[in-house]
Amino acid sequence: MGGPGASVLLRKALTKQQADELEIWLRSITHHLEKNQWSYKFWLNEDAFPEPVSRCLFYFSREEAKEQWDEDEQKQIKEHLGYLPASETRKPSLEEINAYVTALPGKVYASEYTAAAGHRWVSHIVDPVFLRAWMEYPNFRMIK
Repeated sequence: MGGPGASVLLRKALTKQQADELEIWLRSITHHLEKNQWSYKFWLNEDAFPEPVSRCLFYFSREEAKEQWDEDEQKQIKEHLGYLPASETRKPSLEEINAYVTALPGKVYASEYTAAAGHRWVSHIVDPVFLRAWMEYPNFRMIK
């Protein structure tokens, strides 16, 4: 249910001023923004961008890239980019995904597993009630 994800790799960690400016910008294009120490949950305002936007819940977070990659991955990334990024956005945690899927109606069966990269992840089996609710988001898109 996490859907497609993307990371923004930064050469340097954001300064406090940059982080504050980022939050001000996020607040200007979102509603129901929830914040904790390193992450945000929000829905985009319909008029946030010139093109229609998805009405699904978005996650945005910042964390140290070094915590995400093992030593070999860090070496390869540094070889590719010429530096090891200081911080990045991340995919939602298993707890965040669970909170999202349990907020929708219907039944959800979660199966956690270890991904090829070595981290824990989850897949879901859902009933028609859940699937219908998920698909009724006006801008729902299935990415294959």
